[in-house]
Amino acid sequence: MATLFKVGEKPKTVEPKNGSDFKLEEVWDLIGGYVQVVQLPGGNIMLVDEDGLMKQLPVNIEATAWVMRHCDYPNLIVGTALLCKSKEFK
Repeated sequence: MATLFKVGEKPKTVEPKNGSDFKLEEVWDLIGGYVQVVQLPGGNIMLVDEDGLMKQLPVNIEATAWVMRHCDYPNLIVGTALLCKSKEFK
Protein backbone atom coordinates (compact mmCIF):
# COMPACT_ATOMS: atom_id res chain seq x y z
CA MET A 1 0.00 0.00 0.00
CA ALA A 2 1.09 3.54 -0.71
CA THR A 3 0.08 7.04 0.30
CA LEU A 4 -0.89 9.70 -2.21
CA PHE A 5 -0.29 13.29 -1.12
CA LYS A 6 -2.27 15.82 -3.18
CA VAL A 7 -1.82 19.52 -2.46
CA GLY A 8 -4.60 20.81 -0.23
CA GLU A 9 -6.06 17.36 0.48
CA LYS A 10 -5.63 14.81 3.23
CA PRO A 11 -3.23 11.99 2.31
CA LYS A 12 -5.02 8.88 1.10
CA THR A 13 -4.08 5.25 0.78
CA VAL A 14 -3.80 3.94 -2.77
CA GLU A 15 -2.90 0.61 -4.31
CA PRO A 16 -1.33 -0.19 -7.67
CA LYS A 17 -3.80 -1.13 -10.39
CA ASN A 18 -2.22 -4.57 -10.71
CA GLY A 19 -2.24 -5.10 -6.92
CA SER A 20 1.51 -5.48 -6.50
CA ASP A 21 3.60 -2.62 -7.92
CA PHE A 22 3.21 0.75 -9.56
CA LYS A 23 4.26 1.02 -13.20
CA LEU A 24 5.81 4.19 -14.58
CA GLU A 25 2.77 5.14 -16.67
CA GLU A 26 0.50 4.78 -13.64
CA VAL A 27 2.73 7.06 -11.57
CA TRP A 28 2.82 9.62 -14.39
CA ASP A 29 -0.96 9.76 -14.21
CA LEU A 30 -0.97 10.06 -10.42
CA ILE A 31 1.63 12.81 -10.08
CA GLY A 32 1.11 14.56 -13.40
CA GLY A 33 4.61 14.62 -14.80
CA TYR A 34 7.99 12.99 -15.23
CA VAL A 35 8.94 10.96 -12.19
CA GLN A 36 11.75 11.82 -9.78
CA VAL A 37 12.53 9.29 -7.06
CA VAL A 38 13.37 10.65 -3.61
CA GLN A 39 15.17 7.99 -1.56
CA LEU A 40 13.97 7.83 2.05
CA PRO A 41 14.92 5.67 5.03
CA GLY A 42 13.36 2.30 5.74
CA GLY A 43 13.10 1.22 2.11
CA ASN A 44 10.65 4.02 1.34
CA ILE A 45 10.64 6.29 -1.69
CA MET A 46 8.62 9.34 -2.60
CA LEU A 47 7.77 9.82 -6.25
CA VAL A 48 7.37 13.45 -7.28
CA ASP A 49 7.13 15.52 -10.47
CA GLU A 50 10.69 16.00 -11.70
CA ASP A 51 9.82 19.40 -13.12
CA GLY A 52 7.65 20.51 -10.20
CA LEU A 53 9.83 23.44 -9.17
CA MET A 54 10.23 24.64 -12.75
CA LYS A 55 6.45 24.40 -13.22
CA GLN A 56 6.09 26.41 -10.00
CA LEU A 57 3.78 23.81 -8.47
CA PRO A 58 2.52 24.67 -4.99
CA VAL A 59 4.30 23.33 -1.92
CA ASN A 60 2.82 20.07 -0.70
CA ILE A 61 2.73 20.75 3.02
CA GLU A 62 1.63 17.24 4.04
CA ALA A 63 4.30 15.47 1.94
CA THR A 64 7.02 17.90 3.03
CA ALA A 65 6.07 17.42 6.70
CA TRP A 66 6.21 13.62 6.31
CA VAL A 67 9.68 13.77 4.77
CA MET A 68 10.98 16.24 7.38
CA ARG A 69 9.74 13.99 10.20
CA HIS A 70 11.54 10.95 8.80
CA CYS A 71 14.82 12.20 7.35
CA ASP A 72 17.09 15.14 6.66
CA TYR A 73 15.84 15.97 3.14
CA PRO A 74 16.80 19.57 2.25
CA ASN A 75 14.04 20.42 -0.26
CA LEU A 76 10.35 21.19 -0.18
CA ILE A 77 8.04 18.71 -1.90
CA VAL A 78 5.87 20.40 -4.52
CA GLY A 79 2.85 19.10 -6.38
CA THR A 80 1.38 15.63 -5.92
CA ALA A 81 3.62 12.99 -4.34
CA LEU A 82 3.37 9.23 -3.94
CA LEU A 83 4.99 7.55 -0.94
CA CYS A 84 5.62 3.83 -1.26
CA LYS A 85 8.17 1.09 -0.62
CA SER A 86 10.92 0.97 -3.23
CA LYS A 87 9.89 -2.60 -4.11
CA GLU A 88 6.41 -1.28 -5.03
CA PHE A 89 7.72 0.78 -7.97
CA LYS A 90 8.95 -0.98 -11.10
